[in-house]
Parts: sequence; C-alpha cells; structure tokens
Amino acid sequence: MARFVERFNYIEDESFFVRGGRAIGWAGSDGRLALSVVDRFNAQYFRRTADGQLYVDDPIAETGMEGLSLNDAIRLGFTTTEYQAALRVQMLCSAQIESEEELAAELLPPGSFSEAVDREHCLDDYDEWPPERPSERIPYPSEDWFAHEVAVGWPTSDGRLSKERPSDRFDRRWLVRDRLTGEVRFSASTVGEIGIESLSLVDAVMLGFSTVEYRTALRVRLFERRHLDGEADLLRSIYPPLKVQQAFARWGRIFADRQERDSDWGYHMWDTEGPIRNWIAGDDLDAPPFSPSRR
Repeated sequence: MARFVERFNYIEDESFFVRGGRAIGWAGSDGRLALSVVDRFNAQYFRRTADGQLYVDDPIAETGMEGLSLNDAIRLGFTTTEYQAALRVQMLCSAQIESEEELAAELLPPGSFSEAVDREHCLDDYDEWPPERPSERIPYPSEDWFAHEVAVGWPTSDGRLSKERPSDRFDRRWLVRDRLTGEVRFSASTVGEIGIESLSLVDAVMLGFSTVEYRTALRVRLFERRHLDGEADLLRSIYPPLKVQQAFARWGRIFADRQERDSDWGYHMWDTEGPIRNWIAGDDLDAPPFSPSRR
C-alpha cells in the first residue's frame, strides 16, 4: 500500500458507474470467464457496457475498490466486510489495498491504540480511543452481522411488501426474512438509527440505496464521526463545497475535540480544519471556529 491515492473522490451520481459498464466476472488466464482467481486485486475482470460490448478492465490493485459499484462488488464476490475495508483504508490512509494479504490484515479492528495510530492514522488522544458513542467509532463490519436475516424491501402501511420506495428511508423499518426459518418481520432498527453504512451490500441494494449514497454514508461516518440523519443530510453530503472537500482531503478523520483544543493550535490549523467544523455545525464556512477572545 505504498502508492498514494486521493482519500475520496466526490462522485455526484450513478452515471459514473454506468459509463464503465457492469462487472460480470473474472477473466481467467485463458481469456475466458473464470469462477474464481487467486488474487482478486491483481486479476483482470470483464465488464459489459450498456450497448452490449464486452471488455477486460484493469486490476482493482490499479483502479481501486472505489471504481466498483455495489452490484459490481457483489458480482465479483466481495463481501461487505471486504468492500468497506478497502474503502476505509483509502479514506483514512490515502492508500490502496493491492493484494489479498493486505486485505486480510485490514478486516479486523485494531487491538490497541498504537495499532490504531498506525492503521487508521488515528489523531485521538489515548484516553479518547475508542470513542464511547458507537456512531463515532470506525466501523469494522463482520459478515456474522448479516448471516441471520436479509432485507426483503419496504413495507406498505399495512405491513405488506411495497412496490415503491418511501420518500424518507431513514425513519422507518424495513422487512427482513429470517434465513433459517423464512419468517418475514420488521427490522430491529431504522436506517436513521444505525446508518446506511451498517447495511450489507446486498441489503443496501435491495432497499434502493445507490453506490454514491452508500459511499457518502461511510465517508461521513469515518470523517465526521456520525451517521447521516435523513434524506436532506444525505443529499447535502454527497457533494460538499470545495473548501470542505479540500479540508477533508487534508485531514480525513477530524479530531475528536473541538474548542477544548489549545487555542493557538486551533487558530494555526483553522485554514484547513475550520471549514470542516463549520460544515458539520451548519455554520458559515468562513467564520473562525474559535472565539477571538481566546487567542
């Protein structure tokens, strides 16, 4: 993971993924479709464009996981745990996973503060790690979380499966099917409570969340230490103002403390960190984040 890459590319809509065509499977050494490959990061794979043209795309070690839509990742056999691990490394460390070995090393959370500093470029103090609030913690999903039930869709007012997507996907429960018994029931939480990024790739697709929306939710969780709280927040966060994008490119995950930090340090870093603080608070991006009286 020596090669530097941008933390996050702000993609406004799904046309980015549509233009390249959809991934359909791995390219074997004989040039034919293969069921599996030894190293998914260094193997080429087939894509089919909207007009039916088939071509071979470059390895993911070169293009990054961010080039795959949710459906692409599912078709190529990546789990939610693996997909998020690759995106997480890019967002936190400006690096790209380039092999199966590197991926395996990133699937489990750090076991110590020193490991978090190394793997997550953690800027928290020792006594602030890990954060107390779940929404402020860096997510490391496990496939065990998704093993017992799968999303079926959104319910109608009387509990039946709806053919339409609700206007607000954050404040209502969805229908899930128990994988063992086949029972259909309501989800235990709403998306607003757990975050889009807590859904599996399959569930996110089933519930109508796009790749852009899923990536945005993960970015907000990692950089801003929070869940998106509604459709308006999601729409606003997909493509923040340039000042905010530049600030996140510099810092990535923001510091846990705010005005409690030493005022001289705060003012010194205001030019890059300030827009982030004001963006999250919904304030004027150009307003100083610290009171002049504290200088």
